[in-house]
Amino acid sequence: MILLTKNNKVSRFFVNYGGIENSRKYISQHYGENTTLVARKVLIMDDFSMRDLGEDANNCVLTGITRILSYYLNRSDEMVDSEIIYDLVKENAVRKGYRRNKGLGFCRISSVMKRCAEIYGIASRKTRSVYCIRIFKTIMKQIDMQNPLLMNISFGYYRDHTVTIAGYEIYEKKGRFWGKKRYPIVLVYDGWKKTLMGIDYHKLRVPVSVTRISD
Repeated sequence: MILLTKNNKVSRFFVNYGGIENSRKYISQHYGENTTLVARKVLIMDDFSMRDLGEDANNCVLTGITRILSYYLNRSDEMVDSEIIYDLVKENAVRKGYRRNKGLGFCRISSVMKRCAEIYGIASRKTRSVYCIRIFKTIMKQIDMQNPLLMNISFGYYRDHTVTIAGYEIYEKKGRFWGKKRYPIVLVYDGWKKTLMGIDYHKLRVPVSVTRISD
């Protein structure tokens, strides 16, 4: 459920979840200094930005699909220039409705990714999209299986934007009067910057769609 303020604006709790450049510093500032990093997993992916691939407007989905396809091709030792992959993704996205003024709808992401994966010989894998709120277990499972994901977000810091999930971190804090509390951070390439950015999962209580290629 999305909480609104008296002015019918989305609560800040659902807005200030992203753009975290230093997760350790962020966790200490927001949840206390007595926190410990207990788990971390990051996939090695290309760090290009949306602008690196072209001047197209609203190309976050195209950039994310390109990043994921490049990841699988690199793992199979088939090196393909990211700009070439991007051109193929854009061509297929246009066929599915991509326009500079509105981008590509989340319901079309899976079909574009599937088609491009087939062209590059990744047809043995399945492409799936899930629309939900509670997704961290899915993120952990897929990252542990070496599968990056695309996440399309409806509200807040990444409103109407798609990011590539490349990893996760889990911080833990022991309370004096309670047991352990965990604070998950989702690590993403948001396409705006070339560095990994963090998302505070506890504050990400907004509808998202997640698309992945998996065995």
